[in-house]
This record gives sequence, structure tokens and C-alpha cells, in this order.
Amino acid sequence: MVKVVCFILFGLICFSWLDFVYSEQEANHKTLKSKENVKAFAHLANIQTLSKTTALTFLKNIHHRPKRDGDLNISEECMEDTCVYEEVREFVNYKKLDLTVCDWLRRKKCEVCKSYEVCKTVNEDCRSLRAYTIKCVDPKLPTVSASLHDVQNDKGEMKQELFFSCTSEEIQNSVQYEYFQFVWLVNNTVSFTSEIVHKTNLSSGYFYERNGIHHLGIEVGCQYVAFRSVEDNGTVSKVSENFFAGLKVLHEPVIIERGREGVIQLQLTVPFGCFMYYDGDEKKVSPCSLHVELKNQQYIECGGIQSQSLCGTIFLNENWNAVKKVVVRHMNDVNYQVPTMHLVKFFTLPMKSHSIWSNVEIPEVKIHIEEKLTKWKGKACYSHSDPHMMTFDGETYDNQNAGTFIMYEGRDGSNNIMQVQTKLTPCNKVTGPGIFCNCGIAIRAASDIYVINRCPEDKLFFGFKHCVDDVLDVKKQDDFNYIIYFPTSTYVQLRLWTYQTENVIEVNIFPSVFDQETSKGLCSKLGSNGQFFDANDERIDARNDISKFIDSWRVTDDANIFLMNDFDFSKLNPMITPSSPFCSCLEVEGLEKYSETVTCGKQLNCSKPDHPIYNKMCHVKSKRSARSLFSYMPINMKQALNRRKRSVDAATMIMSKEEALAFCESYMKASKAFQTCRNVPSIDASKAIASCILDITLTNSTLWAPASREGFKELCKKELRQNNTLSESEEGKFMIEHINNIMCPNECSGQGVCNNGTCECQNDFGGSDCSQDLSIAPDVFSVNPESSGLCDTSDCEDVIVEGNMFLHGDGLLCKMEKFQASISNSRVFYETTYIPAELNTLTDVRCRLPNPRPKRSTMQEANHFVTGFKVSVSNNAKDYSTSHLVYILDSTCQDTINVSGQLRFTLKNNYCFINGVCVPEAAEYWINNCYICNTQSNVFVWSLNSTKNGCEKFARKDENQSQIYTISASVCGCLLTLIITTVVILRKMKTNGLKIEDFANQPPPYIDAAKPKLCSRKL
Repeated sequence: MVKVVCFILFGLICFSWLDFVYSEQEANHKTLKSKENVKAFAHLANIQTLSKTTALTFLKNIHHRPKRDGDLNISEECMEDTCVYEEVREFVNYKKLDLTVCDWLRRKKCEVCKSYEVCKTVNEDCRSLRAYTIKCVDPKLPTVSASLHDVQNDKGEMKQELFFSCTSEEIQNSVQYEYFQFVWLVNNTVSFTSEIVHKTNLSSGYFYERNGIHHLGIEVGCQYVAFRSVEDNGTVSKVSENFFAGLKVLHEPVIIERGREGVIQLQLTVPFGCFMYYDGDEKKVSPCSLHVELKNQQYIECGGIQSQSLCGTIFLNENWNAVKKVVVRHMNDVNYQVPTMHLVKFFTLPMKSHSIWSNVEIPEVKIHIEEKLTKWKGKACYSHSDPHMMTFDGETYDNQNAGTFIMYEGRDGSNNIMQVQTKLTPCNKVTGPGIFCNCGIAIRAASDIYVINRCPEDKLFFGFKHCVDDVLDVKKQDDFNYIIYFPTSTYVQLRLWTYQTENVIEVNIFPSVFDQETSKGLCSKLGSNGQFFDANDERIDARNDISKFIDSWRVTDDANIFLMNDFDFSKLNPMITPSSPFCSCLEVEGLEKYSETVTCGKQLNCSKPDHPIYNKMCHVKSKRSARSLFSYMPINMKQALNRRKRSVDAATMIMSKEEALAFCESYMKASKAFQTCRNVPSIDASKAIASCILDITLTNSTLWAPASREGFKELCKKELRQNNTLSESEEGKFMIEHINNIMCPNECSGQGVCNNGTCECQNDFGGSDCSQDLSIAPDVFSVNPESSGLCDTSDCEDVIVEGNMFLHGDGLLCKMEKFQASISNSRVFYETTYIPAELNTLTDVRCRLPNPRPKRSTMQEANHFVTGFKVSVSNNAKDYSTSHLVYILDSTCQDTINVSGQLRFTLKNNYCFINGVCVPEAAEYWINNCYICNTQSNVFVWSLNSTKNGCEKFARKDENQSQIYTISASVCGCLLTLIITTVVILRKMKTNGLKIEDFANQPPPYIDAAKPKLCSRKL
């Protein structure tokens, strides 16, 4: 028994020793195998990490490793963290797999091919299954590629041309085929068939421009026949996939957020050729470029797609296949709904070095407009009456404070500032306590400033204070209603009217997509759920302390636009725009040359409704300023406003809130437009009634009731104008048409009849709302104020008359009394002309000059040196304003001087003034060159050039004529002298045998030159 136990123990010991030896050998074997695998993975040493998806897929295919040393299964590790490449390699080594990760990826990818042999690796990126790419190659499936080669044309010019080659696996590795014939297709139609060529001369079968390539933007394909010998019938290959030769767009469709910018990426698929030249013995390529422009296929007035940088981009020959980016912008408009799809095209400009690249078009590029922000629709901010305020989120409050405030501030996509400042002044001086009203408004877009200032303590102003970029679009609805559009499509609607004796302004601001969650000012932040934010963007409990919110938006003097001068305006930041202006190409004509000045057709006419405002500062920049032409600029401004009361007044009264409610509801119901507008979505009639009640209780007057009603009607018009979904139904179309027909300004003030949206006023009343007494002439302050009443003949077709209360109507006339003025500014008046005035705004009209250039004078030029007009204006063709003078001068030789504060005129040195024309020193008379301008002799007549050969005879004639005129002037005066002179001239012509056509040999006609001088001379 003991022996048996010992034998068993000995056996166990031996077995353990053998197992140990075997284990050591196996470990050594594993170490060697691991080294071999490490060597196999050496070419992937730069790959550190596998994607989680690829590692898991790999592990599932080769089974999970067992747990070792208490570690998690490697696939579970991958679930918790990114799989490290070395962990997978360790697993491969451990399982003694004769497989690499890249091998497995290739096998996995190649499963889509018919066989492993036709699977070709395109991108051997073993970090993920997605990154590793292959393609299945059919040996008989050819592919097309493009290159350039050098040619010399008929003119002897060396240049590069395009050709296409056709190849396949069968051609490249051909052993059994000796000859090939190629068939070329353009747009799936056979275009050229080559001769049979030997495999060593395949280029003879390629597709060259001379074989029928006339333009690009085409699909090129090829097919070939392979021959073992010349007697062989041949084997036909498959037809290649089409190769697009031209300009292509990457990553289509392009998605752009509404009102924002996006990028279209362009790439050429084939190179373009340039001219070549020899530099010594070396042939070189002259640099050249291909210009690509955008063509907008969306034929619409407003909105659409615009492109910057000359409407396109430029490709350089050295880097022809580079991806070019064209930045495009969706041009926002006021409509709630905009087209979600836009189509644009790209085309190449004419190219001399490579004509097949000229006028190449690509199919339409689809641009989708994405709209993420929608809370701005249906919103409005206003300052009505005295003034009642409403934020964009519909919160109401009052601002009974004098001063200037930021009512609105916003930013566009380039962070340009958009701002509205309002100025308040006391306005209820007659019927109640100190109530404040808007009397001025300043609208800013970057450095462009438009101001309407009707405040009693200030000079009346209506127009641009500063304009650099011309981005504010000012429109007139009627005499008293104006709209100013920001470039963001946010816009300001203004109503001008008179309360008691004060000129006030009703302000409405209608937001755009750019204002959502970004707007500031008294309008507060749009989309903030009714919260109030101060100037530091901190939330304020305005319901308990509205004054703190209002005061935070009070404007300091240094930022007050109403107080700024030209120097202050010059320091404002201009618009941040691309290096080249945006433009839209609607029509394109063939252009032979491309340059920085080339435009690509029409600018997009994105005109808003209503009438544009004529303003010299922004829209007539080409005109020269008279201030730079004349030495003395007289004061030509007299501003004295007639304090006008409204045609319809109301007595002072005290009402309870209940009485005020009853009055306001009855007053509003009397307006058909108000009642119909109640059915329009997104506007609240109750706020207008509440505003009416508040005005009555504050002012003890019903004079403000029209302001509440008209403010509500303006909100209604805004909704009809912007909410284009209303017109999608027949019911909506009918409502829009009905409201537009019955909605007249101020209900025609009770002094007219509303007919299709227009007031037909009773006699003696006018204005768009019939509120003005036409027998009261408009105020006129100045004529051509920018040039102090002066006008240069080079640019003097009309004059601008500034004043107040110019009203639209047939009776708006300019009275033009023509005069001629001497050097000392004594005036002689002639005919009077009545011309229809061209109304611009309430404060300025344009009067066309009946005859902008002076006629030839028959009087002494010194006494009739300057022509001018006395100008006055009437609203009813009967009652005219005070008159102002405008002087028309030729700045070439005429100038102004100041004599003891009085305007006088002078002739510039080295000039004559003959027959109303400036003549430089020594200039010859065009009919008879024996006469010249001689400033030492007489600056108002032609002088004889006695030093010129052949002119002596005119000296004798002048002496005889002088004697005759001296006698005639002393006996009969100027009239008799004219008769005698005519007789003498005719007699001399008869005596000398002169004909009419020989008149050029005579001295200048006396009626033009000599006579005026002699007639006025004292004898």
C-alpha cells in the first residue's frame, strides 16, 4: 500500500515537471510569434486608435478573448472606452491568428465586389471601417481622364489644349491584345471614332479638341475594341461611366439660414490651357485664370440670393483643381414667408487662351433657405401719442420724460449697429398737465443717419444727416406717413401730425429675424417672455420700477445723434461689408474682358412699396457742391414756422374712466377700417382702446383719440403687408382687398370722402388726410440751401425748395419769376412761369427751371451778368409762400464776393464774358478769327487782334463803324443807331460785292458784341 502511494506521488511530480517544461516552451513560442506579429503590424505603427464600431465588428468576427487575470473581455472594454489598437493586436497574438486588422478590413470591404481580384484599395486607412475605402474594378470597364498638351495654332501661337484618355485594367496589363480602337461619346452620343492603334501608341486614339470638342460642361465616355492581331475581329469592352468635364458644385444642396450667409464650393474637373512662350530654350506657360460668375435665376423684386466679390470667383492655372468658395447671402425681406428654394447658375466668362472654357454653364444649384427663428412674426414695438409704449413682446408702459432715448437697437449678420433714437418734448401745454410727445426721430444704420426733427426748440430738419453706404431705404406712403427700411428688413413706420400747435411723430418699429433675442432699447428683447433688460443687458423688474428701465436707455450727449456735427458723424463706424459689394446677376451679356469694374448684369432691384425719397446726399452724389465752386456763400435760410392748429379740434373736458371707455369704444366703432381690422390675426384692438382711455384721463381732451385709432390701423396694414399667408385663401384675399379699399388716413379728418383707400377732400382742404387748410400757404425757408441759393450752369436743371407743409395735389405749384442781375446785384425782372412742383417730403419740393441757362443778352453784359429766379410755392395755385432767390452762375468765369455783407458778383481773371458765355484769354471768335478775348481791352466784347496778318481791314471798318455809332448815339440814341448800323452794313456788303456766306470775313455782329458797349456808353 505504501509502495502504491509513493508511486502515485512520484508520477504526479513527474507530470508536473513535464507540464512546466511544456509551458515554458509554449511561452517561448508565443513570444516568438508575438514578435513576428509585431513586425507584421509595423507598417501601421502610426495608427494609435481604432474606432469603437470597427473594433467591435472585428472582435465579433474573430470571437471574444477569454477573461485573463480578472480583466474584462476586450469587447466589453470597447463598450466602456475607445479600443486601443495595441489591445486588438494583443488579442490577435494571443489567439495566434494569421490576420491583421487591415487584412480583415480589406476582406470585409471587398465582399461587395464580384471577386477579390477586382477589388482595389483606394484609401488604406485602417482606423475605421468607414475610412478604409475600395472600389471594384472591372478589367473591361474603361475610365476617362483629362490632361493638357502643347499645340501651335494657325497664328503661330503656342498654347495648351485639352485631351481625354481612355484606359482600363485590360489595357494597362495587356498581354494578349496588341491593338486598340477607341469610340468616344459626348453626352451619350458617339462623337469620334479613332483609327486602330498599337498598344505602344495609345495616345493616337485619344480624344482631342480637334476631334470635335467645342465647349465644356459635357459628359464624356469611351469604349474600345481590343485586337490580338490586325486580322482579329476584336473584343468589345464595356462603355465607361460618364466623366463630367467642366465646373461642378460640391456638397449640394446648399443650406442657408434666413437672412444669413452660406458657402457654395466649386471645383473644376478638367484643367484649362494658357498661352506659352520660350524663355531662351525653355518653354514656359504664361499664367492665366478662369473667371466664374453667378447668375441668379430667381426673378423676384425683393429677397433672393446675392453673391459677393464680383459675383463669383477666379481659378488660377497653377492650381486649377482647387476648391473655390463663393460666399452667398440670402437677402431677407419683410414677408413672413419666403421661398425656401432658390436656384442659381454659375458660368465662365470668355477666355481667349482656351475658348472651349468660354461661357460654360453648370446646372442650377439648389439653395435651401432654413428658418429657425419665427417668434418675430406678428410682433411690433411702438411709441404712440404721449407716448404710450409697447415692447416687442407686447408689454405696455408710458414714458412721460423729456430727453432723447434709444427706442430700438439691433445688429445685422456682420454686427453692424441699427438704432432708433426718439426725442421727447412737452406737448400738452393748452388743455392739461405736462405730457410729453415724440417730436424727433434719428435712425442709424452703421454710419448712415436719417433724421426728422420737428421739435419746437430745434431747427426743422427732414433728411439724411450723414450717408456713406446708402443702406437706409426711405419711402413715402403719403404726405404724413413714411417708412424707413433697415438693411436687415426691420423697418420704422412714422406718422407726422399736429397736436394742438405741436408737431408730433407716431413711431412703429416692425422687427425681422435679426431681432429675435437680440433687440435692445425701450422695445426690449424680442422673445424674452415679456422681460425688461437695461442698457447693461441686466434684467429689471420694470413692473415695479419702470423709470429705472427708461432711464437706462436715456442717451448721453456724446451719443446723441441730434447733437452730433459732421465731425462726430465722420467718427462713426461704416458698414462692415465684404471687400466687394454684393450683387445679383439677372442678365449677362458676353464680356470680352474681365476687370475690377465689370459687373455681371443688373443689380437686384429690391425696391420696397411706396415712393422713394429724393435726397441729394445719398442719391445724387455725382453733382458738384456749389460750396466748392464760389468764394462767398450768402445766408439763404429764414425759418419761421406758422403755428398751425389741426383743422378739427375738440374742447377740454373731464371724463370718468367709464365715460372715456364708452367714448373710445364708440369712436373706434365709427371706423369701418378699425372694425374690419379686428379680424386680422396678431393684432389686439383692446390695446388701442386702452390707449385712448388713458389719453383722455391724462389730457382731459379727446384730441389724442385719432392717434390711438390710426396706430391700430397701422398695425393692421403692417400685418396685411407682411403676412403673405393671408393671401393664400380666397377669404384672406377678399379681406385684404376690402380693408385696403376702406382704409383712408385719419378717416379723411371728417373733411373728405374715402374712395378706394384715398381721401377726396372738400374744397379748401388738402393733404393725404384732408386735415390742412390750403388757403394757408406753405412755409418756405430757403432755395438750394446746400449751396446758399446759388446754382452752377453745369448742373442746374432744378432747385430744391425747403420749408414745411408742402402737400400733394394739383395745386402744388412753383412760381418762377425770371430776372437778370448786374455785377452789383441790381435785378431786372422778366416773365413769370408756373411749374408743377415735384413733392419729395412734407418739407421739400423740387422746382424745374423753365430755362436753366441764360439767353444771349442784348444789353450791356456788366448790367446783366447773372440770371436767376425768384421762387415761391403754393398748395392751391392761389396762395403763395414768401419768395426766395436763386442765382445761376457759370463757375468757369463767374464768382461771388462779399461786399459789406451783401452778395455781389465778379469776373475771374483771364476771362471774358461775351454773349452770356465764359471765354478764356486770347480765345478766337469762332466766326471770325481776327477777333479774340482781350481782357486788357474789354471783357464783355470781342476785341480785334490787330497783330494778326490779314486783319488790318477790320481795323479800318471798326474806325468807320465807331464814328457812325458815336454820331448816331448822340442824335437818335441806341434804337436809331441799330437801324443806321444795319443799313451801313448792308450797303458795305453791296459795295464790296459780299455775299451772305462771306459774312465770316466781317467783324463780330454788333448785336452780339459791339453795340451793347456803345449803346450804354456816356457821350
